[in-house]
Amino acid sequence: MNAPNRAVEVRQIVRPYVNWLRAGHREGDTDHRKRLLLPVICRQLNLIETSHLWGVLVKTDQRDFIPSDIIVWWVTLEHFDVLTDDGATWGVKGVAREAWKWRTSAGMPEPPDLTPEPVPKPAPSLNFPSREEMVVSGEWLHKYYQIPQGLQRPEGLWIDGHPDWLGIGAWLFDVYLKGRMLDGLSPIEARQRVISQIEQSDEWKQKHQT
Repeated sequence: MNAPNRAVEVRQIVRPYVNWLRAGHREGDTDHRKRLLLPVICRQLNLIETSHLWGVLVKTDQRDFIPSDIIVWWVTLEHFDVLTDDGATWGVKGVAREAWKWRTSAGMPEPPDLTPEPVPKPAPSLNFPSREEMVVSGEWLHKYYQIPQGLQRPEGLWIDGHPDWLGIGAWLFDVYLKGRMLDGLSPIEARQRVISQIEQSDEWKQKHQT
């Protein structure tokens, strides 16, 4: 499975940090700032994929050096340039060399004071998301129902021999669609809201007891 093209999503993720990133020119720490952004990018993309397949590149032939602007798709080891000194990019670099490895971004430094400047929300729109977006979002919700981090239902959005209409109505319409149409959320932000509210449900809490 080839890596998906996430150029649009990377721009959306990086946009709130652009001014902070550009301040690195003045402070002389641009590479450090880009490296702090890598786990943010990987985490948000993995939310979209409902997986942990996006990670960082480790050059084992260069003393385990981790570039400050590269992410890697674990399945094929394709790697992509996602950051410049001024913001986001999407540079396809092909399959990584044999000595270059994938590593999870979990645990990488991501300081609590790395707070992006708020991005003005677009004016509410009564234009429905496209049919394609809703289909893709439904497929995403189905996967989230199945995965260990989600509701851990093997059948996903299928219950007692029929679609889980209650779940579809609650999360896709009451939460996702409302967020997109009335609150001006991006698709990524709307999905994150769905996840946050599912994690407040009794079913999710019961299945994630520690």
